[in-house]
Amino acid sequence: MPFISRRAHNETLALIDRLRDRVTELQDDLRQVTDGDVRLARHAGTADAALTVECAALRATHAAVLERAKRLESQVDALRKDRDQLRSQLDDALGYTGDNPLYVAVDSR
Repeated sequence: MPFISRRAHNETLALIDRLRDRVTELQDDLRQVTDGDVRLARHAGTADAALTVECAALRATHAAVLERAKRLESQVDALRKDRDQLRSQLDDALGYTGDNPLYVAVDSR
């Protein structure tokens, strides 16, 4: 068995103690980081679920708005058609033709 001086032995024991302390510190740091990762993952999952719900609500709202816009556009088209028919009926009733300068001036507004 090789001879190790008491000083070298004590230095080695001190180094081992410091290494154990450092390993303990690093394990604590790792535990804290892991706990933080778990909390972040949980929060991300909750946020993702909330965004999914909000996206679904937004899609439903968008579909409803789009449907209403189509209905309103259809109503506007029907009103334009009615207006044109009424104008034509009025022209026929008043005997206007496209040659009348007053009619052209009024129609151009």
